Amino acid sequence: MQQLCSLVVLAIFYLPIFVDGSSNDVLVVKQPEHLTAELGGSVTINCTFEADYNTYSVMWFLGCENKSNLLDHPCYKHRVRFDNKKRQVIIFNLTESDSGMYCCNVEVANGKKGAGNGTRVEVKQRQCKAEIYTCKLGAIWLSMEVLRISALIVLIVLVTILIRKSS
Repeated sequence: MQQLCSLVVLAIFYLPIFVDGSSNDVLVVKQPEHLTAELGGSVTINCTFEADYNTYSVMWFLGCENKSNLLDHPCYKHRVRFDNKKRQVIIFNLTESDSGMYCCNVEVANGKKGAGNGTRVEVKQRQCKAEIYTCKLGAIWLSMEVLRISALIVLIVLVTILIRKSS
């Protein structure tokens, strides 16, 4: 009877170790939902997660379902920088075809794995700042008008002086 009680006590204390902890094996990974960048520019996509270990790997994919690894993708060769320490990917010299969904997958040393929901990147044409040019042209025009009026006033004063001297 005492042995049975000891087994029950041991089972109660050690049972949680043997129970499938599948929810503990999942790593929560977060990414921004949407980012907008300019054609020819760059975009930085962050991948956020909390891990008890400093050893982890972050893989980046174009598409979240039909995944294409950015590391091996020929269109991204020499245009992508992976920074595992900062948990981010930077894509340079953006083209319109870079618009799409980017996902990060993470695996930690203790076996936990997780994937982000993806970040939709939208590459847009570079916007000219027309109001800046208008403002500069307006300032130049105003300066020219002030200069013209100043010259006219100086001319009137000189003519007046000449008329008085000759009288």
